[in-house]
Amino acid sequence: MRAQNWTDIMTLLAVMVVSNKMDEKAELKMFEQAALYLRDMAAPNVTLTESFAKDWMSENRADIEIQASSVYYDGAIKRLVKNLQCLANKSDILTAIMKWTLSGPLEAGIISPDRRNSAQHKLRYKRVDDEASQRRLTGSRLALAS
Repeated sequence: MRAQNWTDIMTLLAVMVVSNKMDEKAELKMFEQAALYLRDMAAPNVTLTESFAKDWMSENRADIEIQASSVYYDGAIKRLVKNLQCLANKSDILTAIMKWTLSGPLEAGIISPDRRNSAQHKLRYKRVDDEASQRRLTGSRLALAS
């Protein structure tokens, strides 16, 4: 894996984490845990420690927040996913990023179970009743997976 591929993976992960709108400490913890998991899964030869992940996120936070803003979010995600097209294990990497960032802070062990009634938790488990919404959700998942 090239260094640029790893940078794109870290950036995609960071943009997805920051877009969850958690407090900065929770974002940093989720990013560190997910980055180490991705390292073990996709690139065990990459030298990445918890402190390096923390420093990387701190150093790149301003750029990440711009990419996670509503104006640039879609373009940033598409660009980063396109950059990962050459990787043989691209779908495994994207699935892992989606699991970490879409699972929410509760499942990642970042917030306590007594906060289960948070707005994020309610939104995540909202039932999709109409057919158009279901097609939109399926299309979004397919776009990320391709």
